[in-house]
Amino acid sequence: MKNKKALSLVLSAGMLFSAAAFSVPAAVYADVQLQDSPLSYENNGYEIKITACDTSYSGEVKVPSEIDGLPVTVIGEGAFKNCFRVKKLELPETLVRAEHEAFFNMIGLDELIIPKNVSTLGNYAIGDNSDFPLKVTFESADTNFSTVCFDCVKESGNEKRKELTLIGTADSYAIKFAKGWKMKYKVVGEETASSEKKEVTADGMAYNVYSDHAELISSDKDITGKVVIPSEVEGVPVRKIGENAFTGRHIDEVVIPVSVREIGQAAFASTDLKKAVVPYSVTKIAKEAFISDQLESVVILNERCEIADDDSTIANKYPLSEGRYVYGGVITAPENSTAETYAKAWGYEFKELGLVEADDILYGDANANGEVDLSDAVMIMQSISNPAKFKLTDAGAKAADVTGGGDGVTNKDALAIQRFMLGLVDSLPEK
Repeated sequence: MKNKKALSLVLSAGMLFSAAAFSVPAAVYADVQLQDSPLSYENNGYEIKITACDTSYSGEVKVPSEIDGLPVTVIGEGAFKNCFRVKKLELPETLVRAEHEAFFNMIGLDELIIPKNVSTLGNYAIGDNSDFPLKVTFESADTNFSTVCFDCVKESGNEKRKELTLIGTADSYAIKFAKGWKMKYKVVGEETASSEKKEVTADGMAYNVYSDHAELISSDKDITGKVVIPSEVEGVPVRKIGENAFTGRHIDEVVIPVSVREIGQAAFASTDLKKAVVPYSVTKIAKEAFISDQLESVVILNERCEIADDDSTIANKYPLSEGRYVYGGVITAPENSTAETYAKAWGYEFKELGLVEADDILYGDANANGEVDLSDAVMIMQSISNPAKFKLTDAGAKAADVTGGGDGVTNKDALAIQRFMLGLVDSLPEK
């Protein structure tokens, strides 16, 4: 009891004491329930996939653009299947794909807007056997899908989804598809494709801006350090990082947005990059794209990304004895991906991109920074006293519950973390 009282005083006074931090890589999760939401998700450490929605949920659902500090890029297979009672579904602009049957049989919807960065919809992503009206608006002209994406063509003499209407620009894939299959459609706006361009410079980077997209073509010689490429320029998405865009620049970190679909030849050649994360939206990587003496890690999230079959596409040295480029780092990507094929073909080290199960949570890490220390106890107290200002992330809330066995975050959890830091308990959660 005396120890508890002393610990409470430390918390209330906001005092710090010297103790070693317990540091491990931040945990990622295979299946987590999103707080105050019917949604569940996966976290692979780089992007978020929505895996399920509670089919009993009734009302409106807004999918967030970010969870645990990472972009929500995928609606997983069957995630919203048979969610009859959902009346409205809002999808984030960070979304790049929706998988097989992602929105299947959502008969409560009147309208669905497919955001502009979505490049593909999986088979039967939007389909059911009902006659309920549904309008699907495509913000991008080039969002692609297969014939069976919409369960709306004649099968065995029966027309399905007769009231489905596709909405897009005149030159969009959606309108061409609707016309080809004699479906209902509505043309909005003007044709987006145009060869006219203008050059725009912003934040040390130059772009060719067209009516429907932009391409990053060059960067200032003085650009250094961390570079964050914007997802939009002049109101249109940045779709390509062009040839030699950053060649020879002393940049050591780059953030590639989910709007980008192509990385051109030598785009990041002779830079100071140590690590590159290529988002799922990227479908093509040209040769010499990533050549850096310091390059140690390249993560490629799209399992079907077209990677130039050349020794120079990913490399960090050119030994004369080899007579070709080689790479001594690691390529991380999904199993059976084109990146795995590329790595094995050139003898490079490959690591499968996987999920860490929820059992591997770093308990006590309330602020989700990969460490357990007094700041986690303080974060818990702040989240309880002022939740509007100090809100725990979903991962943080799960890690913070170290005493109650799933009863939520309480002051007891903050005290338990301090007991752990003082060596009064050996591990968290407390047993």
